[in-house]
Amino acid sequence: MKKALLLGLVGWLLAAAPAFAYPPVPANVNFTSERGVPFGLVFDGRPLTRGMARQVHVDRLLPGQHWADFTVPTAYGGATRFRSRVWLQPGLETTFVLVTRPGQPLYLQQVNAVALYGGGPGYYNNGGGRYNAPAPYGQGGSYGNPGSYPAPAPYGTDDDDNDDGYNNAPAPNGGYGTNPNYPNGGSYGTNPNSPNGGYGSNPNSPGGPGYGTPNTPNGGYGPTPNGGGYNNNGPTRAPYPAPAASSYRSLAPQDVDVLVRTVQARIAEASKLSAAKDGLAQRSLRTDELSRLLRTINSEACRIDLATFAYSHVSDPENFNRVYEVFETESGARAVEAAVAGASRR
Repeated sequence: MKKALLLGLVGWLLAAAPAFAYPPVPANVNFTSERGVPFGLVFDGRPLTRGMARQVHVDRLLPGQHWADFTVPTAYGGATRFRSRVWLQPGLETTFVLVTRPGQPLYLQQVNAVALYGGGPGYYNNGGGRYNAPAPYGQGGSYGNPGSYPAPAPYGTDDDDNDDGYNNAPAPNGGYGTNPNYPNGGSYGTNPNSPNGGYGSNPNSPGGPGYGTPNTPNGGYGPTPNGGGYNNNGPTRAPYPAPAASSYRSLAPQDVDVLVRTVQARIAEASKLSAAKDGLAQRSLRTDELSRLLRTINSEACRIDLATFAYSHVSDPENFNRVYEVFETESGARAVEAAVAGASRR
């Protein structure tokens, strides 16, 4: 009997050994807002944004259930708060869009999920099959990477399974539901630390209400009408010589709509970039249409590539500075600026 129990115990240990030897495959997640609306994000109880952002990337997370708390400023200085469950599959990078539409409750919608591992080209395969995250969104570092914010720890839930009063009923279009049981209808008052009732300036920024850096005029990110974005009004911003777009056929508005839908339908970021370039072959478009096309791509690295490629395809190069508003990092905008300036000198 003892020998049988011993053999059974050894067999169980041998069967369970792989689970202890290999940790679970991590997952990545992207959050972006519809129409570029700025938001604050607390993920699993940890704030991931300083002030407001339009995109957030988090990598090397444990798969499974997580919690995302969003804060969206209102036009009257207050803010609306929204909480949602987020389910991450192992080995996938999942992208969610925070949908904010006038007169409708906020909800979170999953738009795609991309495999992190594989033999694909570009940033999806870094030599040994390891996923190499593209340029980070928003805060100057990819969460979970060395020298930046650590990935949040798993978030526990209560045993009563009422999720602290949050009700995530199904929302339209397959999104994650709003929180009708939250006090005050899912919103809360103004930020007590903000002099104007909204969200104040970055305390580390000498330049005012934008996201600041000490070595650039106005803190690098200046105030804009839409509540943030790259400052295009500094002395370094100047129109470049007109590109060769005049020889291309101009895309009609309906053609731009078709191209945007085509790019949005692709799952992999590299595939989106390829589709956008194919759609612009021997064609031109306006700067605002290019900005719209760039916002369909989540990867900062792919946005830089497309913006640099498309500079010679814009019919109004004097307005190309507006493209920099699409980028959430100063380094991304400056990379495009340097590439465009170099192309203009050749």
